[in-house]
Amino acid sequence: DVHIVEAILHYDTTPEPDSTEYENVFNAYSTGSESCTIDNSCETDYVNTTCTSDNICLALNCPFKNYPSTFNIDCIHVNQLELLFPLDESELPDAQVGEEETVILNFAFGGSGSSASINARTHVLPSSPLAGLNSSLLTAIEETEFCKYLDIDSQCDDNPDLVVNPGCVCTHVQKIPYNRSIQMVFSAIGPDLDPNTARNVFAASHPIHLHGHQFHVVDIQFGEYSEDGMLTKGNDAIACGGTNVCTNPSWAPGKDYSIGRSGKINSTAPRKDTIFIPAGGYVVVYIQSDNPGYWYLHCHIEVHQLQGMAIIINEAEDEQLPVPSGTDICGNFTWSLDEFYEALAATPGTTRNESGGGDDDDDIDRLALGLGVGLGSGLLVSLIANVILFILFLCCCCIKYDPNKSSGA
Repeated sequence: DVHIVEAILHYDTTPEPDSTEYENVFNAYSTGSESCTIDNSCETDYVNTTCTSDNICLALNCPFKNYPSTFNIDCIHVNQLELLFPLDESELPDAQVGEEETVILNFAFGGSGSSASINARTHVLPSSPLAGLNSSLLTAIEETEFCKYLDIDSQCDDNPDLVVNPGCVCTHVQKIPYNRSIQMVFSAIGPDLDPNTARNVFAASHPIHLHGHQFHVVDIQFGEYSEDGMLTKGNDAIACGGTNVCTNPSWAPGKDYSIGRSGKINSTAPRKDTIFIPAGGYVVVYIQSDNPGYWYLHCHIEVHQLQGMAIIINEAEDEQLPVPSGTDICGNFTWSLDEFYEALAATPGTTRNESGGGDDDDDIDRLALGLGVGLGSGLLVSLIANVILFILFLCCCCIKYDPNKSSGA
């Protein structure tokens, strides 16, 4: 049967319940005991009294395959949804893709020192935004900051409990070709799941967000569960590559989603820009690589993203628009003395003192305040900056150790 549900959600925010009231609601719904709801009235567990064997409840977007049978709740997953209006065939990616068009990313706490990671690489942002760099600067950052040897299984295959590998804490970039059907697989698996050890690097689900695209969700698969709903084993359709952690994941033999499929993907496959990966499982999505640029892909749990569970998708590198002439480059940069004076001359209210007098110092101060930029490493500029910093340091020390202040005067 096909069910079409449309809803307008309205939230009454006055009075706004505090966190303890929400906690009471959660406890009432989850424990089966009596507890107070938002309006402070006590009633029995809503789930136990509403979701019964004769009245099965439905839950959308569960981060696991299903609830235990005793809950009387069935899960509906995103790949089971359909668009109300099918897409035109011209908008659909091809279901059958090659190795170059397949990107498999494993999200786990298997990075260096058990940090949040993708394919065992802990992402750090580059020193300058990549989209604003010319080819020579981009090459320099690629050589010094990018993650290396992404297709080598043994690279970063360290025991994450014991080793911090600086070579695996890097700017993680994945290239994809232009105007192709791209199959992306987001997984949360690992080489093992031993409940007797502390290191269950993939025993968590992650909401994954991609900038620059809405992807087509075609499949969601899960790990194995015990009768009480506990994850016991990760899905075996993805081969990790590494021994300790998943360093170079790929489809296991015969498991590729595109095997046996031809033509376009389903025209009613839901489109999303964020998707939950179930712990121990994976999600298959497709995009058409028709939007050249650098696009951020990351876990939408903020602390995981900040720890390094992120990657930059370098889409259609040769088709990206060049940087406009004169565009400022963010990040570290230096000026020669001549370049500094060129900027000085172009700044209203500042002049170069050719006689060597002291007015240059005022000009420098005005330029620094007017432009709001670092003054570089020219000899004169460095000397002035260091003197100012030294004076500030002495002032801070004086304030910190002022005997009048310390005595409460």
